[in-house]
Amino acid sequence: MVLTLVATGVVAVSVVPAWLPLRSRFVAVVVCAATLPWFAGRFRRQYQELLRAGRERAEQLRREQEPVADHAWLRER
Repeated sequence: MVLTLVATGVVAVSVVPAWLPLRSRFVAVVVCAATLPWFAGRFRRQYQELLRAGRERAEQLRREQEPVADHAWLRER
């Protein structure tokens, strides 16, 4: 996709030289088009890892709490 965008921009600038001053905007669009999906994927992966770590921590706390609760229940009897 990025390659198509770059090729289209090069052809457009060579066909219409009046667009030459717009090359910095074109570069900005290409950079955003290339990096935005990467950042979105990275954010999603980190969010999923955070959720997984939270679930693992909750399960660990539950396992640690069971003997304490059982001991308290036996003491009440």
